[in-house]
Amino acid sequence: SSVKIIAGSLKGRNISFHDNENTRPTLGRVKETLFNWLIPFIDGATCLDLFAGSGSLGFEAISRGAQACQFIDQSKTNIEQINLNIKSLQITNCTTEISESHKYVTHTDQRYDIVFFDPPYKSNCYDWLDLALEKLLKPDGIIYVESATKIELENLCMIREKKTKTLFYGIYKYDR
Repeated sequence: SSVKIIAGSLKGRNISFHDNENTRPTLGRVKETLFNWLIPFIDGATCLDLFAGSGSLGFEAISRGAQACQFIDQSKTNIEQINLNIKSLQITNCTTEISESHKYVTHTDQRYDIVFFDPPYKSNCYDWLDLALEKLLKPDGIIYVESATKIELENLCMIREKKTKTLFYGIYKYDR
């Protein structure tokens, strides 16, 4: 399976991924809306694709001017495919790590301008979203959150959010 990069220097290039129940690339129209929202923040940003899956969000960020992207996924197969995509796209500003996301969050000292927080919908990952915010975001950082149901986000200041028939998504700043 594959998805296209929508815009930027890699526009029209395909990202290949393994089609399995845990890999759910963000829909094209949602991804387009998200990156239109991120225009003021993306240029030169350091990004984290925390539940990378296909890596679609991270690759789109790189294509649109992000300085670097770290891809984290617990699936060795997903990370291997992301590495193949990095090689085929001939980009050098991306790194990957096989890690369970919560473990990565608790052990890293790295902070990011933009974090993509798009876990499998049936997971309990939203329970530790506050920890991710505290540990991962730079002071003016942005987090993208996607979920199947409305998530109450007490410590987040909403910048933009939207709802479709099947999901809620938005970009937020940490309200420190």
